[in-house]
Amino acid sequence: MASFITKMVPIFKCLICRKDIERSTKTYWSKKGHLLCSTCLDNIDKKNSSNKDISKETKA
Repeated sequence: MASFITKMVPIFKCLICRKDIERSTKTYWSKKGHLLCSTCLDNIDKKNSSNKDISKETKA
């Protein structure tokens, strides 16, 4: 019987919605513990892109 040694990926909480997310410890330290789930990152990107569109319209 073969035994497999698997390394467990650490589970952290999203800073905004508190969902459990899997990220490497290296990512955790590089982001200084400020980890976000993909949903929250997408929402921030959408919000930032709409703000850029608004600022372009006001400059024109």
